[in-house]
Amino acid sequence: MSRKRGGGEIIDVESAATKQEKVFRSIKPDLAVVVGGKEFQEYSQHLCYSCEYFDNALRSGMKESWTKRFEFSDKDPKEWELVRSMLVPMGVRPRAEDVSIVLPWFDKLCCYEGVKECDKTLEAHLRAVFQGKFNGSASYRNGVPRPTGNIRPLTEGLDLSLRFPGMGQSKQCCFELISCILTTNRHLLKDMTDRATIASLMTTNEEFRKTCWAVMNGNLPAAIAAQHPSADESLLENGVWAGLILSAMVEAPNGYRY
Repeated sequence: MSRKRGGGEIIDVESAATKQEKVFRSIKPDLAVVVGGKEFQEYSQHLCYSCEYFDNALRSGMKESWTKRFEFSDKDPKEWELVRSMLVPMGVRPRAEDVSIVLPWFDKLCCYEGVKECDKTLEAHLRAVFQGKFNGSASYRNGVPRPTGNIRPLTEGLDLSLRFPGMGQSKQCCFELISCILTTNRHLLKDMTDRATIASLMTTNEEFRKTCWAVMNGNLPAAIAAQHPSADESLLENGVWAGLILSAMVEAPNGYRY
């Protein structure tokens, strides 16, 4: 199965499996991985090298250590084909559009190299997407530069980086980009769904809430600042308040500051 990267390069996701067969051609596959009812013949040496999940299971005396059979009945076989193509030491790197598919697998399988690659891919993708929005790639409205597009890739990336351990680089990137939006690019928050997503993440993640408050507390609308003169980030723990504050900041007359 061939797939094309953005630059036109052809990537064959089955090439890793082909390389695997060449490396282990002197032995036969000794492990079955059954995903959504489809059985894949795998090499335990390769899976154990890539994923602590398999290594620990085969060493622990669990049922899988003697059946040599792992089942993921609620998963999609096409996802496993993608995941196995990316397992070290001979796998391909995840593309930005693959991260949301393979990251949950890598997390479950304790494939730390896979998580690290997802982290680097997601960070690079977000910086590339938003560099144009914040810098030169802008249309103009009443003489004011107004970057086009929404921030859905950012809110989705932030959700992933907060849900899965090991995504430190992309998480920090998301924090930086959100801070930039809240400070000088608030027109990018015109979409109500994006505002609701950010408000929800504020209520559920303390680190993100503190990051947002650091750039929001000096820009609170006068009416809110007057009601809460000594407010701190706990004001954002309530999703309704967080959403109202975001909306007030975006709709304020100075909401298009640069």
